[in-house]
Amino acid sequence: MMRKLLVAAAVCMMFTVSCRQSLEERAAADAEEFTRKNCPLNIAENIVQDSMTFDASSRTIAYHYTLSGSLDNALYLKQHAAEYESHFRQGVSTMPELRAYADEGFNFRYVYRSSESKKILLDIIVNDQHRRNR
Repeated sequence: MMRKLLVAAAVCMMFTVSCRQSLEERAAADAEEFTRKNCPLNIAENIVQDSMTFDASSRTIAYHYTLSGSLDNALYLKQHAAEYESHFRQGVSTMPELRAYADEGFNFRYVYRSSESKKILLDIIVNDQHRRNR
């Protein structure tokens, strides 16, 4: 009887493990679902989140935004890029919903585009190297 229980438990565990998504698969599915359900998403005045994507080859979760109005200003963003990077680094380190990805060495990319020119105004990547240097 005990042997049957152990075999049944082992079979259930194998089935459960084989049905689990890898963290990369979960990231891709989460990004796709978030974009489908929420985007475009007004974050604040003059900031719209266009999408969230995942690139498996670089293990990068990317957040894509469009800036308009007074925030659509390349010079301002360039002057404050270090502040934004610090803020993003802190967010990756402290946000529970990002913790599992960050702990596994995923990269996080924040891309801000101009609503006028469609050019990238700010592109910041936060990765495990940044987190270790804190």
